[in-house]
Amino acid sequence: MSTYAVALDCPHTTMPDVLWRVITSERETSGRWAPSAMLHDDVLQQHRLWVPRLDAWTLDTLRLVLHELAAFLPAHDPIEADVVIEAARRRQRGRRRPGDSSRQPLLIEHVSIAVEARGWRAGVWTDENARDEDQRQPGDLRPPPSAGHWSEPMGAALLDLASKSPLSLAAVGIEHSYRLSLPSRRDVVSGDFDASDVDSELVDHAAKALRALVASTQPHHMARSLAAFRRALDLVSDEERDA
Repeated sequence: MSTYAVALDCPHTTMPDVLWRVITSERETSGRWAPSAMLHDDVLQQHRLWVPRLDAWTLDTLRLVLHELAAFLPAHDPIEADVVIEAARRRQRGRRRPGDSSRQPLLIEHVSIAVEARGWRAGVWTDENARDEDQRQPGDLRPPPSAGHWSEPMGAALLDLASKSPLSLAAVGIEHSYRLSLPSRRDVVSGDFDASDVDSELVDHAAKALRALVASTQPHHMARSLAAFRRALDLVSDEERDA
């Protein structure tokens, strides 16, 4: 499957560092959603989407990602599509001390974001980060890289939106993605990108990663540069396979 990326088109945008699997499902006659690919399938067999870390999200980022997810669905009018957000507050561990009147921070977890239209659904689990999943060996028990943590304002906004779901996609403002080495799915569907430019940018990205690897002297720098070079090669391979 293909890999895409999004980031807000603004002067101080945060580059994508989190990789999500986009789970597409079809509604059965029973009303149940049936995933088009099993969740345990190899990450390379699923649509993937690079996004910024959760710490850097704003409501504009959420709008951008919602319209990006809509591009994974069959052609539809935004008025036909619904946004479904699920979120839960994280329970505080331990008991509050007697007389402690300090405000407890708002923490949320298990946030899922999805768009539904014409009997299809495209969604993501925001807690996961599959950035290094295709490089892991069987039996590797290291925890996956973190996707980051929601800020309190975003957490409050997500809880509010979750309480009002489903929402009409037509009411969600449109944000445009910064031009990255990988295109956004929405740009691909609309034809608003030049594939030859994307390919050349991916090759340049791989070349820069290789130069950084050659220049590395410290073991931890070499490991980081090698991982970046491998990811760059994977991106080039994905584009050649999809061409």
